Order: sequence, then C-alpha cells, then structure tokens
Amino acid sequence: MQLQQTINEIESLNSKMLELAKAKEWDDANSLAQKRQQLLQDLFKNNHKNSENQQKIQQVSDQIFKTDALIQQFAKESKSNSMAQFIQLKLQKKASSAYQEVANK
Repeated sequence: MQLQQTINEIESLNSKMLELAKAKEWDDANSLAQKRQQLLQDLFKNNHKNSENQQKIQQVSDQIFKTDALIQQFAKESKSNSMAQFIQLKLQKKASSAYQEVANK
C-alpha cells in the first residue's frame, strides 16, 4: 500500500510540475522536483528486492523522465534558454544519481 501511495504522490507532483512549468514558475517546479526525487530514492531504497515493485518503480521513473522532458521543452519555448540549460543540467544530475543508486543495489 505504501508503494502505491508514494507512486500516486510522485504522479501528482509530475502534474503539478507541468502546470508550474507552463506558468513559468521555475523555482516552484524545481522545489517539487526535489521532493519528487527524494520520494523516488525512497522507493528505490525500500523496494529494490521485489521484482514486481521494481517494475512499478521503473514505470514511475520513466514517467518522471517524460515529465522532465516536457518541462525542458516549456523552458525552451519560453525563450528562457538559461533556465532550460539549468533545468537540463539538474535533471541529468538527478537522473544519473537515481540510476546509480539502483545500479548499486
């Protein structure tokens, strides 16, 4: 049950982040991204031994990367190139740390 609640919360954060990005509220979107990243790391840490859970986590992880790609696109379309680059670097760092954590398990 805890797994599904956390996944639901991550999906909710994804939606909120997209809305904030559309409104060009970059700081707020980034704040939610940090919370979402912590939730994802907790999922990896607490469920890495269960293959069914791993599949669910992989699905939510894939959704996170799709969301982040959309946010990058919003940043580029808003002609905020420095923000787009900043977001891209942050997302790449977060993605690599999350996958590194999984690889280490």
